[in-house]
Amino acid sequence: MPTFNTKTLIAFFLLIQLSGFKLQGQNNVLKFNHLTVNDGLPQNSIHSIAKDRYGFMWFGTWCGACRYDGYSFKVFRANDNDPTAFADNMIDAIVTDSLQNIWIKTGEPDCLYKYSYEYENFKRFSTKNVAPYILKRIAKSKATENDKYKFTSSESGLVQLDKKTGKEVLYKVNYNDPFSINDTSIFTSYIDDENKLWIGTRRGGVNHASLNVKPFNYYHEDSPGKGLISSEVRAICRDKSGRLWIGSEEMGGTIIEYTPQGKRYSYFNNKNSIDGRRIRSLYCDKLGFVWIGSKDGLDRYDPHTKTFKHYASDKKKPGHIASPVIYGIQEDSQGTMWVGTYAGLAKYDRANDTFVNLSPAITGGVQIRVIMEDTNS
Repeated sequence: MPTFNTKTLIAFFLLIQLSGFKLQGQNNVLKFNHLTVNDGLPQNSIHSIAKDRYGFMWFGTWCGACRYDGYSFKVFRANDNDPTAFADNMIDAIVTDSLQNIWIKTGEPDCLYKYSYEYENFKRFSTKNVAPYILKRIAKSKATENDKYKFTSSESGLVQLDKKTGKEVLYKVNYNDPFSINDTSIFTSYIDDENKLWIGTRRGGVNHASLNVKPFNYYHEDSPGKGLISSEVRAICRDKSGRLWIGSEEMGGTIIEYTPQGKRYSYFNNKNSIDGRRIRSLYCDKLGFVWIGSKDGLDRYDPHTKTFKHYASDKKKPGHIASPVIYGIQEDSQGTMWVGTYAGLAKYDRANDTFVNLSPAITGGVQIRVIMEDTNS
């Protein structure tokens, strides 16, 4: 069961945008990414989409319901021997109530299923005992709109209507564009609180795109000194000098410095800089240090000396990080640095330049993917 009750909130999902995507040029049109059975969906036919209170995305298929955390899917299926499971795998609709609880309608008539975050299972409710507004949301779940746009499906693809101007844009499959929709048969659509559009298709799985897209220049892999070291991007941050740090999937990273003469590219990917090339997180702290987390350890860049320092991992030695696999890095409002690893959570002791690994009893002994601080700090 996820736990979300500490001042420093430990989340178990990442922004999908930073999950190893390839940077490409973008025009003033929606650019779609795709999730299919190759990513863990039980089926490419998506009939309903919703987002819960913790930011997890839910997708309804006719092979069960799926919860997506930005990395992988957890699938919930019918089980005749389990009273907390569905009686039917055909998921017709997924909606949320006023508290962002998940409600699911299957092919079973006159009932809905409510998800329990405490037990990670479902409880069956007769529709007679369900609030009327939830039933109305079920009925309206096949269409979506926000203040600016309304999205509907047609035989040719996805139709975007500008509610102010009346202008329509049709999004169709384009096999020469990896960021077009990948199926014109659309079952459902959904706009989340980050203004991201999600659409469920008949054969193409899940397509998603940001509605905040505007034209901008793009960076891509190129020859040394002219572009990114790799287009497979895992992490991005900007340091106190305005330089952009970009970490790649398995080739180290790129630093983009903006000068009067233009952009200047440099790279961190060898023993003179970092110990690992498989970057998973980047963070610039309040003192200007840049922290680099990879699958091969933790490094810190000192802007004053222009040098890198590597922090060794050894769970048996005091002061060392317990695992070399670093996922999340965050500084709290008190200036304390926290590091999420494959083996749990570590706290940085700045005075002694060492780390304290928190007890598994506190963190649950699980991998810490992302660290965030809430507003009650």
